Amino acid sequence: YYNLGIFNLESGNFETAIEAYKMATELYSKFNQSSSIAGVYPKYYEALDNLALAYLVTGKYEESIALTQESSMPGYDNDQPLHTSLRVHIISGKSQQGLELFNKYKLHHPIRKQIANDSLLITLFTNGKLSENAFLSYLKASVTTGSPTKGMIYLQPALDELPTNSIFVDLKKEYGDPQYIIKKSESAKSHNDYLKALSLVQNGEDVKALKLLDELLANDPDNLSYLEMKALVSFDIGKKLEAIQLCKKILTFDPFATSAWYNLGNFYTRMDSLALAEPCFLKSLEIDPEYPEAHSFLGSIYWLKDADYEKAKMHYDKELEINPKNEETYFNAGKMCFQKKQYNEAVKYLTQLIKLNPYDNVARARLIDTFTARGAVQDAIIFADETIEFLKKEGASKEVVKYFEDAKTSLEKK
Repeated sequence: YYNLGIFNLESGNFETAIEAYKMATELYSKFNQSSSIAGVYPKYYEALDNLALAYLVTGKYEESIALTQESSMPGYDNDQPLHTSLRVHIISGKSQQGLELFNKYKLHHPIRKQIANDSLLITLFTNGKLSENAFLSYLKASVTTGSPTKGMIYLQPALDELPTNSIFVDLKKEYGDPQYIIKKSESAKSHNDYLKALSLVQNGEDVKALKLLDELLANDPDNLSYLEMKALVSFDIGKKLEAIQLCKKILTFDPFATSAWYNLGNFYTRMDSLALAEPCFLKSLEIDPEYPEAHSFLGSIYWLKDADYEKAKMHYDKELEINPKNEETYFNAGKMCFQKKQYNEAVKYLTQLIKLNPYDNVARARLIDTFTARGAVQDAIIFADETIEFLKKEGASKEVVKYFEDAKTSLEKK
């Protein structure tokens, strides 16, 4: 059903695609054991994303928005739900929400051309220079890339309205190229190799990933996505200076590449060069003030390097405002507040962390310590008891259960 959905979506048979994806979402599981690993998620969410896209191109905007909200799950790093969501908000007249989503989409999207295209079309549409029908026709053309003949039919209304628009003209030229299928196959192969490299990285096979990235870069040496992944892999296998040079190379091509500034700061942080890391994170925030991870790292830098707790807390809170699902930031903020004896704040951060991830036993242990340090021993006992009950229900190891049982016994003696 999922493959039927793909085939019909790319063939322009949108209603048939919708029925296929509906069946796929009914049959796929919403959860699997590996879904908590970054970059690994149930196939259900891919089917859900594509169903949302099919609803978008058929004008069923509310249905599309509802599905993109469900598919934006923690740990699911595909940007399609966000891309579909920003488009459907814009085209359905919810411009403010659409522009906010577009700003988030720009944070991590590696394909600059896509960002430029989206920005131009959104501007044209919101300024009344492109009709809803023409915008929708472009979207239909863009999803039928497996069928250039269909794509040209769908693109025509947009071309009629703006016959000199560079995006539409380039797409018409691409679809009319006799070598289209061959070039599309080559592009698809490169993209698949890139995804394969990403999969190898996620499985810890960095050396194999690096070899594949080198092959991709041999054919496309200035591809920023390939360079960025190579920088990340190089650092992880110990080639730290090479990773730094790759980031600097990216910045020579695009000095406004927020993720390159962020990665450079990340590398310096992991090398304990906090003084070098700080300006990199500040630069990434200068380009995009909403870049969440930069706020998180700056919070830790101001805490650990400068002992500036107010500044650190400000950045932690800003990061959590933008990305309220970042478990590590809740933990770090809770730990910092504990050290500063700001126990009420520490409880707030740790409680939220445990709501996000009830399996974080370190956070549970720290919350018990925080209750105790605050003088709320009875609260600590109650929470220890809840934790023991939860762990037994979830089949935790005897050693882990005993740790919390011993903690509870010790608290009861107080």
